[in-house]
Amino acid sequence: MDWKKNFLTAALVGGAAAGAAYVYNQVKSKQAPHGSKDSFVVESYLRTDTDTSAPDCLSEDEARYRSQNLSNVRYELILSLRPGSEYDGDCTIHFTHRHPSKGIFLDFTGKTIRLLRVNGREVKPGRQGRSRTKSMEQFSHEEVEVATDWHGHRIYLSGDLLRPINQVRVAYTNDYDHNGEGFHQFKDPEDGEEYYYTNFEPFDAHKLFPCFDQPDLKAPLWLIVHAPEDWVVIANGPVADRYAAGTGDESLKTFGLPRFGRDPETGRAYGNQIWEFETTPPISSYIYALAAGPYHHVHTSHNNIPLGLYCRKSFARYLDAEELLLTTKQGLDFFQDFFAYPYPFAKYDQLFVPEFNSGAMENPGCVTFHESYLFRETPTDNDRVNRADTILHEMAHMWFGNLVTMVWWDGLWLNESFATYAAALAIDKATRFETSWQQFHLGMKCWAYKADWYSSTHPIAGTVTDTDATFTNFDGITYGKGASVLKQLVSVIGLDAFRDGMRLYFRRYEWSNTTIHEFVQCLEEGAQRPLQDWVHSWLSTAGLNTIKPIWSGSNHTIESFSIQQTAPLESPTLRAHHVEIGLFYAGTKNSQPFTIKVVPVDVVGALTAVPSLVGQPMPLAVFVNYNDHAYVKSELDSDSITFFKYNLEKLADPLTRQLIYRAFYDMVVEHDLSCIDFLEIVRNKVCTETNLGIVKMVMGYVARCLASLVPDDRLLEQAGACFDMAWQALYAAKDHELQICWAHALIDSAYDSRRVETLLKLMDHGTNIPGFEIDQAMRWSILGRYIPITTGASQTADKRQRLEAEKVRDPSDRGQREYETANAAFPDLQLKSELFDRFLTDTTCSLAVISSAMGGFNYRIQAELLRPFADRFFAEVERVFETRDRQFASEFWNSLFPRYRADDEIIRQTTELLNRLKPESFILKRKVIEGLDDLRMFKGCRDFAKRLVENSLNMSHATFV
Repeated sequence: MDWKKNFLTAALVGGAAAGAAYVYNQVKSKQAPHGSKDSFVVESYLRTDTDTSAPDCLSEDEARYRSQNLSNVRYELILSLRPGSEYDGDCTIHFTHRHPSKGIFLDFTGKTIRLLRVNGREVKPGRQGRSRTKSMEQFSHEEVEVATDWHGHRIYLSGDLLRPINQVRVAYTNDYDHNGEGFHQFKDPEDGEEYYYTNFEPFDAHKLFPCFDQPDLKAPLWLIVHAPEDWVVIANGPVADRYAAGTGDESLKTFGLPRFGRDPETGRAYGNQIWEFETTPPISSYIYALAAGPYHHVHTSHNNIPLGLYCRKSFARYLDAEELLLTTKQGLDFFQDFFAYPYPFAKYDQLFVPEFNSGAMENPGCVTFHESYLFRETPTDNDRVNRADTILHEMAHMWFGNLVTMVWWDGLWLNESFATYAAALAIDKATRFETSWQQFHLGMKCWAYKADWYSSTHPIAGTVTDTDATFTNFDGITYGKGASVLKQLVSVIGLDAFRDGMRLYFRRYEWSNTTIHEFVQCLEEGAQRPLQDWVHSWLSTAGLNTIKPIWSGSNHTIESFSIQQTAPLESPTLRAHHVEIGLFYAGTKNSQPFTIKVVPVDVVGALTAVPSLVGQPMPLAVFVNYNDHAYVKSELDSDSITFFKYNLEKLADPLTRQLIYRAFYDMVVEHDLSCIDFLEIVRNKVCTETNLGIVKMVMGYVARCLASLVPDDRLLEQAGACFDMAWQALYAAKDHELQICWAHALIDSAYDSRRVETLLKLMDHGTNIPGFEIDQAMRWSILGRYIPITTGASQTADKRQRLEAEKVRDPSDRGQREYETANAAFPDLQLKSELFDRFLTDTTCSLAVISSAMGGFNYRIQAELLRPFADRFFAEVERVFETRDRQFASEFWNSLFPRYRADDEIIRQTTELLNRLKPESFILKRKVIEGLDDLRMFKGCRDFAKRLVENSLNMSHATFV
């Protein structure tokens, strides 16, 4: 074994100090490797005084300074992993500095630095309390007593340590993370196995190792991992070598750092396998990836691309490898052909991991997914197409985002928008699924409409001042609106022109960083037309336009037809829209009930005349965004409202039905249609709907109405009517997937004791529907409706007995989380108080578990019981955002903000909170703004419904008198 492997063995087994000891011993025996020194600092620096108030954040100006001064960055990282709470790392950072005398800083959040060497000089990291707001020009060795400064998240290196060409080595110990960021650790309750994976976007790579954590300092990474023999280790690149570790040096014991042995609990040997990975191409820090643990795995290849699927052992039975690999192969074929550029990395592994914070992450060669994409219960086709969409979204990033990367996080929108649009396109062109664009509207576009409705809306391409601001931009504007605008652009310039622009983009900018300017320039060359007006109106301005048909006629003939366009006062831009107008006519004999004439129109300005329709037959109804090409809200005229109310279910095209349902729901939000009337329309129409996506969407609107929009005094009545409708639909449905959808809708509509008892009977005795069972997810949902209802002592005991029995029935991690959610739902003041205390003080529990408990805390039917906790929420929320990590703080807000009340008192408290927030509290500020918008909308919908009922009663009374 050569010296490198011996050194790595010592460093990994014993930590950085042990690695130093190994080299020192070699020096003494005159076997020193070339370039090694004859003295080393082996003292550990445990940062017990970590400055937790120092923000873990990087500004755009700081990133720009580093990118202007640094180049030729590369990393050599050695990690020693083991079960327990911590791991060791040894990282060497190479870089060139244009102005070394000005100094530089590395991003690093760690526990202990054991060794810090800069260009061969050992230094002790000091802590001088320097403000991060100082510019790098102000940072020099004259300002401080020591040559380095580690303030908890950064290692500052002064200019006297640096040279034009630099080598910095940091050996350290760090804790595993439990909030889904950094290097996350998970212990499977079913078998006790431990699993680890990284998640870095946008700014968490420095939680694993010291680095320049920004997207435009791309660098190759050489990685060595030391791990237990029964673990699998996966990273961005293929495994270059794997070998057993040696027995180590006796000198390791001098430092008290032996890593060989057996776990005292399991007796399992650990620490005796070394994995060496091929060096990555130059990629951004946020897409480096590592996973380790006893993962189950399946391997194959496609056109010489190695493919791998990974999941934890207890999930192996859910890994439907055949369909996952089919979608993967179809995607690789489509994108390589469409982009005319081969897959740019050496392998394509996909990992399904527990407690993942988002849907997936596009790490090259090591894509991570939330393991909910492995279906524990029977999936619907909607579930499958949504999974395919996520798989293809992440795959599109291999080219757009990984091969060519944004310079800074203000380009996040382009990264995500492109992948979102490209995934929908790939599903449509390359897979068996036929509902791609229907799903695109249902998911991404409706998400975008909601985000654009908030007063916190922002331009697609906006300013991102720092990495904290980046977190607020993982939203419906960045993903949904951006993708919708790209879809609209393609409908104007043509798919071939778009494809040609993309091919040019990848060839011209491979392995580099770009901005919107390079992207648009390539599109202009592909389309052979200027696009700057499109950039200005669609990317640089905020807000959602509304279009509405204005038409009239006589003698069955159209005499005038125009499209009116409006914009919100806060975002007054009127844009150009390429739309298709759908005109609905009575069908001819032996045809569909209705025929549709489609007329393309370019809408420009406040009023666009459509002279081609003058003289045409009068339609029964009009829809001005037929086929859903434009990103715009489509308002119905009065005649069309009446027509669709009575004929919606007769329309042959499912996308059209979906768009009309959406238009009706928009009317509810804008207080043009009572939520009570909307629910009546739904009950009259959706029972006969055969399209699964539409049923799921519409019943989602029903659930929102019941949870937030229906007045308190009408809630049980309206919920009961919706429950009864869902019951009839469940037993009438012949399609198994529709039965699943209606069963979930049934559960969501149970608000009173009698109907909850009906659900309990289904849970205990089944539905008697051939081939259909109440699955485990439904069982937990039924308990989630039963437990919150106020009952007597005997039923409380029954609730507790059922809950404990269900915990035994489902011992998985999901069972643990569902138990937490259900337990928090008990209408018990003392229990609620204890839980709220736990939310504020428990910093050791996994985020996934504690957020599940928070998710079961608030219920509309418990509004009176929860009054004191609304006050506690407003008293504590600012401190939570100041002292806890972003993910926890966001979960705290999302689950515990008392939006269920929507009364004047909660609106007043929310307004006061907004007014007292500090300028730097922009993450919380955005949540408060959107929460206030929701409260006002909820209250407005409830008041509007009340007024209509009162007016109706008054009219009836007047008529009677």
